[in-house]
Amino acid sequence: MAFRSVDFSLMRTKVRYFVKCYTYNQRCGISSALFMTGDQAKNNFSFISPVLDFDSKFQNISLLEKNVQLRGIPVNVHSLKRMWDFQEGIRATKKKIEEKRLEITKSIKELQKSESPEVISEIEKLKLLSQKVRQELKVVAAALWDLEGKVVPKFLSIPNVLHERTPEEKEELIHSFMDPPRKIQELSHIDIGNSLGVLKCIGPLCCYLKNEAVKFEMESIKFFVERLKDCRYVQFSNPDFVKSIVVEGTGLDQEDPFASFILGRDASDDLDEQNPNRLHLVGGASIAPFCSYFSKQLTVHPLPIKLFTIGRQYNSYPIQTKGSLLHSCQASAVQFFVGLQNCAVSETSFFDQMLAFLVSAYQDFGYHFRVVYVPAEKLASWESLKASIQMYSSYLQSYIEVGNVSVCEDYISKRLLMYHDVPGVGADFFRIVTGTVISIPEVLACVLEDPSNHKYGKLFLPPHLDNLFQMD
Repeated sequence: MAFRSVDFSLMRTKVRYFVKCYTYNQRCGISSALFMTGDQAKNNFSFISPVLDFDSKFQNISLLEKNVQLRGIPVNVHSLKRMWDFQEGIRATKKKIEEKRLEITKSIKELQKSESPEVISEIEKLKLLSQKVRQELKVVAAALWDLEGKVVPKFLSIPNVLHERTPEEKEELIHSFMDPPRKIQELSHIDIGNSLGVLKCIGPLCCYLKNEAVKFEMESIKFFVERLKDCRYVQFSNPDFVKSIVVEGTGLDQEDPFASFILGRDASDDLDEQNPNRLHLVGGASIAPFCSYFSKQLTVHPLPIKLFTIGRQYNSYPIQTKGSLLHSCQASAVQFFVGLQNCAVSETSFFDQMLAFLVSAYQDFGYHFRVVYVPAEKLASWESLKASIQMYSSYLQSYIEVGNVSVCEDYISKRLLMYHDVPGVGADFFRIVTGTVISIPEVLACVLEDPSNHKYGKLFLPPHLDNLFQMD
């Protein structure tokens, strides 16, 4: 199975026009796809009105400041607080003017029931006052929209709260299985793969798997999928594309070409670059398509909802100078997604269960690995806690992430309005536990760099994988 090139490549879509992956440096002027101000709503349809619970975020300003500092985000929390208070002051003024306008309208309607000359004169005065108030309301609304367009996107960049287990600076080792390879590998996995006839690299963006490497990919995925099914996970089918609103809803910058592949139509098509609803190539085996499915939806299915999918992950990494399976733009992977009730205790408990499941599965997989808690600086903005499953690269002399499990809390569900029904109470937000069960390129790279995994000029498949292939 090939790892195909995705940068600057043309692909056919269902609507029968071509789209092209591209990256660019200039920003196209869209302040936010997730939040629309009133003036923007005249030209663009607002799909979602996210829950902006910034009042609660600013209740503990010191905790928020520590959060962004540990994550290395260049945000002045106190300045944001002042901007938010100023915006809320204007919003309160706008509300008072609207109430005053409604009072005037109500008074006019009451006076119109009488036909006396004095009442008619009073009505005319009120109409003039109403026009003045309406003009004042337009000025205040325009000022508020302009301020919201500049301020709210900055607030949306505020990351999720950190879990108490998240280490502040360094990785925290919580589990290790077997010993790492002792011998330093002088050849990279690409050189080894070429010599074994299991890899073919064509430039920095295109690597093909061959022979035993194809078997390894198929059987590794099957190995983990069977265990997920045993735990009653339901296989799900996701699209590879999502809208900008979903990308921003998951905490990524929808204008950043290194956050996701941004798609544009072919040059022959008329594309409005100001349109906030562009497509992004993220891959079905990622969190965004799951969130896209559950966004703006009230789920009545009993929780937890336990899903997994097999597919691609697309990551818009900077182009490498030569081919590598590490940090490749495209990867075959298995992703899981769990929707939980809005309870921190239940979420942490399920995180522990899923981590124990992955540790057990990787031990049966039979290769050396370790599990660490990822420090705050390396977390995505939507992650509260992340456990990283890592294998050892004998060539790089360092550990490489091959899987993970993360806690999301209700960060994404509030932004994308992902609800579930609580019997007898009403609607409440999801809490999400998600992660990558296995990413094939990284696993294969580490396996190839360990000399004990190839014998007699061939990639050696362990018995539990080789037997599965023979059974097919």
